[in-house]
Amino acid sequence: MSFFALVVALLLSPQQSDLQRAHAMVIHWQQIVYPKFEDARAFISEENTDILNAFLSGGAVTSIRDRKTTAADVKKADEAIGRFVNAMIGATPRQPDGSRIIDANAYQTAREKSCPLYPFCQE
Repeated sequence: MSFFALVVALLLSPQQSDLQRAHAMVIHWQQIVYPKFEDARAFISEENTDILNAFLSGGAVTSIRDRKTTAADVKKADEAIGRFVNAMIGATPRQPDGSRIIDANAYQTAREKSCPLYPFCQE
């Protein structure tokens, strides 16, 4: 079973609480986000990781609250977070060694370029 199918199965499981389903969504999105940073040689500080994780958590809560947890809904959200992360990476200049340092400005720029971006930001 693919990881995507496992996440959808967990999200649709009636035995799980909304909190557990939201937690599974956040973990799923982290497994999309952080490899993208690694591939781009982008470092993100703990402080900015906390900001990004709060962003992911807000998206999970919105998805669960709105009952947007079908496979199609999850795929749309996966694509949305991929676009957001690409915007963060694109907003970060390369260092002389080719790496990037993701900062709060990159997060804010990505929000300005990407939002509204359901389920993560509606404004």
